[in-house]
Amino acid sequence: MSVAVAIEIGSPRSQFAVVQATVESIMANIGADDYKLIIAMTPSVQDDIKGYIHGLQREKKTKIELMPERDYFWADFINEAIDRASGFRYFIKAHDDVELLTPEFLPRVEKTLRSIRQPAGWVSFTDKDYLNGHWAPSTRPGYHLDYVFEKAWRRQKMFQFHSLPENWWRPPRPLYYRFLAERSIRHRLHLRPRPMPRRPRQYYANLPYDLPKGPVRCHAPFNHFVLIELEKLREIGRCENWGTHNALLVDEDWGLRALQLGLNNVWLPDIEYVHRRPGGGTRSWEQIDHDKSRVSRLFFEKWGFHSEGRAEELDTVKKRFGNTNITWSMDRRSYEWDYLTQDL
Repeated sequence: MSVAVAIEIGSPRSQFAVVQATVESIMANIGADDYKLIIAMTPSVQDDIKGYIHGLQREKKTKIELMPERDYFWADFINEAIDRASGFRYFIKAHDDVELLTPEFLPRVEKTLRSIRQPAGWVSFTDKDYLNGHWAPSTRPGYHLDYVFEKAWRRQKMFQFHSLPENWWRPPRPLYYRFLAERSIRHRLHLRPRPMPRRPRQYYANLPYDLPKGPVRCHAPFNHFVLIELEKLREIGRCENWGTHNALLVDEDWGLRALQLGLNNVWLPDIEYVHRRPGGGTRSWEQIDHDKSRVSRLFFEKWGFHSEGRAEELDTVKKRFGNTNITWSMDRRSYEWDYLTQDL
């Protein structure tokens, strides 16, 4: 059997149309007949979504496997999904608000992975939501020089975005300063932030992005839509459970474990999806705000350094993990592509 896809629909803010686009785009574009979607829903999910998923399960039968409906810690959900994926070659973890854009997804991924002839860990793809004006890098920042020393993440100028003008992501000044003033007020009142105003989509489509021309190494993929061979995942180990209902720092921890074992995390830029952000930002901002200090502390206790790549901790990372792939990103900028095929 080829590929199992794990999707948790866990938020009362999940939208029917977005969930439907996620599920149907995966089924239409996965490029394999022997796939399975492993879906978990929590009691807080809207009834129209539950009705759609249950109806789909009755219609598709062997293609849809439903986990029991309950409130999962994210790690419990994904670890149970991994157990249920036994017998499949590949495992995908996906959000419920992504749309797979590339047809014949799995055959194209397999062809590329065969061409690199190097041990791949996590495999990331290109999130096209940047064409909607959102900061949407396809990989985590690692220890790249521009991230650690040039504030490139805050400036939104890493990876394929490094060639863009400063503040490319901002709306025109009057709208931007009005947005900042309102955000400050809403923060003091503990209200959900409103999305930033965006320019017309054509503006973002015409910017001079600098995408890699083929598969490249990356530090660690984001959690939105990511693939791994199940055999490699068993070698890496199960998801760390920090007692959260979101996947906070799961992608960083799992990515580091792959690099520690000598695997290469990979970005395939020509395979595309879009991570939908209908309201802008993340739906689970309250949970993340509540959990981030505790999870950051647990991460530090496990690894001996912080997740965000602090300059003063680089020597510690080199000393402890200098003989692994964890330090790979330290001496290069994020856009100095490390190609995994010889013809690029």
